[in-house]
Amino acid sequence: MCAVVYAVGSLASPELSTLNESHALVSFPFGLALGAVLIFGYRIWPAFVLGSLVRSFLTGTAWPVAAAAALLEPGSALLTAYALRRVHGPGSLISRAKSISLLAGLAAGLASGVMAALDEAIRFVVAGPLQRPLPYEILSTWAANAMGVLIITPLLLAFAEPSHVQRKRWIVEATVLMATLLLSVQILFGEWTGLGTERYALAYLPFPLLFWAAFRFGSRGGTLATLMIALLAIWGTAQRIGPFTGTTATEGLIQLWFFLTITSATSLIITSTVSERRSAESKLRRAHSLLEERVEERTVELTRAYADLQEKARILDQIHDSVISTDRNGLIISWNGGAQRMFGFSEEEALGRHVSIILPATMSEALQDDLRRGLRENGNHELETELKRNTGDVFEAHLSLTLLRDVKGRASAVFGIVMDIHERVRAEERLRNSERMYQQILDAIVDMVLVRGPDTRVVWANRAFREFYHMNNNELRNLAPSALGDAALEDDIRVFRTGCTLSIPEDSMANHKDEEGLFHTVKSAIFDSEGRVVMTVGVSRDIMDLKRAQEERERYVHELEESRDRVQRQAELLSEQAVELKNARDAALEGTKAKSEFLAIMSHEIRTPMNGVIGMTGLLLSTPMSDKQSDYAQTIRRSAESLLTIINDILDFSKIEAGRLNLEDIDFSLPESVDDVLDLFEDRAKTKGVRIRRKVSKQVPDFVRGDAGRLRQVLVNLTGNALKFTERGTVDVRVSLQSQSASDYLIRFEIEDTGIGIDEEAQQRLFHSFSQADSSTTRKYGGTGLGLSISKQLCSLMGGEIGVRSTPGQGSVFWFTVCLRHCEPGAHLNQGAADPMASIGDGFADGARILVVEDNPVNQKLALALLKRFGCHADMANNGLEAVDAYVSLPYDVILMDCQMPEMDGYEATRRIREISGDGPRIPIVAMTANAMQGDRERCLDAGMDDYLTKPIRFEELKSTMYAWLSALRAEVV
Repeated sequence: MCAVVYAVGSLASPELSTLNESHALVSFPFGLALGAVLIFGYRIWPAFVLGSLVRSFLTGTAWPVAAAAALLEPGSALLTAYALRRVHGPGSLISRAKSISLLAGLAAGLASGVMAALDEAIRFVVAGPLQRPLPYEILSTWAANAMGVLIITPLLLAFAEPSHVQRKRWIVEATVLMATLLLSVQILFGEWTGLGTERYALAYLPFPLLFWAAFRFGSRGGTLATLMIALLAIWGTAQRIGPFTGTTATEGLIQLWFFLTITSATSLIITSTVSERRSAESKLRRAHSLLEERVEERTVELTRAYADLQEKARILDQIHDSVISTDRNGLIISWNGGAQRMFGFSEEEALGRHVSIILPATMSEALQDDLRRGLRENGNHELETELKRNTGDVFEAHLSLTLLRDVKGRASAVFGIVMDIHERVRAEERLRNSERMYQQILDAIVDMVLVRGPDTRVVWANRAFREFYHMNNNELRNLAPSALGDAALEDDIRVFRTGCTLSIPEDSMANHKDEEGLFHTVKSAIFDSEGRVVMTVGVSRDIMDLKRAQEERERYVHELEESRDRVQRQAELLSEQAVELKNARDAALEGTKAKSEFLAIMSHEIRTPMNGVIGMTGLLLSTPMSDKQSDYAQTIRRSAESLLTIINDILDFSKIEAGRLNLEDIDFSLPESVDDVLDLFEDRAKTKGVRIRRKVSKQVPDFVRGDAGRLRQVLVNLTGNALKFTERGTVDVRVSLQSQSASDYLIRFEIEDTGIGIDEEAQQRLFHSFSQADSSTTRKYGGTGLGLSISKQLCSLMGGEIGVRSTPGQGSVFWFTVCLRHCEPGAHLNQGAADPMASIGDGFADGARILVVEDNPVNQKLALALLKRFGCHADMANNGLEAVDAYVSLPYDVILMDCQMPEMDGYEATRRIREISGDGPRIPIVAMTANAMQGDRERCLDAGMDDYLTKPIRFEELKSTMYAWLSALRAEVV
């Protein structure tokens, strides 16, 4: 944009050259370039070079002249602007008379003249001889450039500065002014109103308007009016109109230049005067505004300072320490809340009173004089002394006093801060006591302890160290750092430098009496709060005896190694013997396994016919019979149950021997369990004429947690034995609490009878397996001899023991203890619930379809008869294959499954049925088996069965099981 304006201005300048054919009267390019560089800076200079080249191209100027003009004209403006800024400095060039003089003198006078001389000289060299003499050409060029500087440059500078005139107020006035100015100039230089040379003085008629523009609109108005007057004057004169068309062209040109010079100078002088006045007014307004702002700021600062002062006063009242001020006579003039809390005097009570109200009577005059002297000499003083409260109590305090002086330097008041250091003094005393205690502890240690300071000198050593070196603490502190050995000093220096712990396994030391010792020394660093090493501590333990013991131990080790070789040879022999023993043990285990398997098989084989005997006897007893027939049937049933008891004893013994007996963990009522056992023997005791008595101590808890069944088994065994061997008299069952802990009870049971008694020799083997007092007892009373052995092992499993006291012919006392745990909270609430089976009738399963899988004909017959009593419709399958086919053919409600059968056992049949049913309804399968060994129940459940019954089948057990599963099925249907 600047290049285009420069080119257009260069082309327009020759149009105003009628009076001076070779040069323009006003050089627009030079004034424009100078103003632009002063406004925008030196970076705009290349644009004017480009504009000059464009001007030369459009006018057809030869390239040497065009190149010289492109460098000379913008270059002259650039150098002139640089000179102005160097001389004038920053700021406006048209705001002051001094600045305008500099612009006129340096730019219009000197720089324009130099540029004109150079321009014409270059033209002479490049283009050849000039049309007119060289001085005339230089003068013409200088005049045109000077006019450009005085007219164009101020105009650009004026419009580049911010305007302070309100536009709404001067639009109309400016319009009127410009119109009037145009009219007056048109009258002077217009074609239709030309006045001729005889009216030369009238050329200055527009000057009042020029003054008006400058005064009202500042530099912009003055420079713009000057430009309008100059353009119209040049245009009119060029057209041979106006007062400057004298007798000769040169005379008219000089008059015009003089007119333009007077016009621009007048405009610039008025502009600078107005600018200075307005600048002074602006500065005055700014100073006034600044003064008001500073007054306002000072008022705010004073308000804030007053608020801060109040806040500080409030803070002083809140701080724990006392802040007190007194005048030069010792009268209290300020008393904060901390002083009120510390001394007990309120502010009203303290103000105006002498400071002696807080000084104890024991404070000496010497101390008070020392205090006054310290304040006078130093202006402040600190000390620790005792002060008193309003109650008269004395406490330790720290005083920090400062002497306050007035503007003349005279002492006017004393400002003091009092801190209650009563607790600190007590803490320091406790700290000193602790230090003494720790020193005594370290003195009591047999190891030597040495502490060195930063200068590696000894700071402290314990008694063991002092006694070894035969020195006291003062002597050790005065020792040179290397007095205890260069090696020890180097070790301490290393710890100081690195801060690492140093361990010396064998450190030889000797005192001045040539007494030597061998020590294990550990040296460590002691750090301050910033992590710097401030001391080292070395602990040395006498290892001389340990060294001798180590040597002795090495000798013993050598002997032990020799002994080890001998033992190793013996171990090889023992290893061979161990192999033989392992083979023997494996054989024994195989025997035990075979015995267990034999017992399991025998149990199954015996329980199967026993199921038929007991079941059929029960069915027989439920039919109408004569008394004699009923007696015979009862005898058969009791015999079968006795045989079943023997079988159960054998099974329990087998389980315990194999370690496969697990105890239950349930909550139960201990007194009720004892009553249940005694109820079993009530009829037998009445028949024999023996009285059974029960006594339960009040300390025995009502509810406990453990295995109620196994506890009843032991109690039944011992009570049954007591009743068996007692022909007359009594059997007493006593229960007591032997001890208890936070979680357990130790319960003691005693069963005392008046029977035949047992001699001491028989008591020794009484609790062994398959053992009784003598063979005659077996023949007379019967039994396997396993009951007491099983009871002993059950008591051991329940955390107790068993024993006997007996005298032949007078009776026996069998006792045992068991460990039972505390009952869970609320467990006893369910103990009294009614038996849900009590209300079940025999027709509860009417219409139910049952599949019985059983290979034994007797058990088949028994199962069908029992199920018929329940109202069931039962089908029979002889093995697992038939059971699977029956399940596929007909829908059943429940399947009773035997486990051991030919062709397919019950486990495989259950798995097949579960595979066939898939995700469909699950039919209940209840195991009904003679397998009653440990793990048989889990095996049935793992195969997919839902419940488990052991043979011989009890009527009530079968009844409750069938009721449970049929009730669940009916609930699902509903």
